[in-house]
Amino acid sequence: MENDNKVKGQIQIADDVIASIAGTAALEAEGISSLAAGKAIMDKISKKTNQRGVAIKVDGKAVCVEINVNVLHGCKIQKAAETAQSKVKDALENMTGLRAEQVNINVVGIEFEKANEPDKAE
Repeated sequence: MENDNKVKGQIQIADDVIASIAGTAALEAEGISSLAAGKAIMDKISKKTNQRGVAIKVDGKAVCVEINVNVLHGCKIQKAAETAQSKVKDALENMTGLRAEQVNINVVGIEFEKANEPDKAE
């Protein structure tokens, strides 16, 4: 008697979900302060760029990701971008089962930490 527990069917993950996972993972990297608005090239890669600053292209079980980010002033930009690449790759592969074929991090801006605003006089 053979016990077949495999369910037959198809699993699809929406592009917006993949983009959200990638964007969230990139923000976890030290030195990455925010996602940045897309560039013209991102529109050419994918029409589905609802996740601000993240463009994806899924081809079968492989995914290519392009993410525009702002970094914090004073951080080591290359290290922050490499950490973001690693975090995005790991998150996508672990959560979706897709192979992260390419993760491009575009540093498009620098953000300075905002000083605390003084309390308003009463």
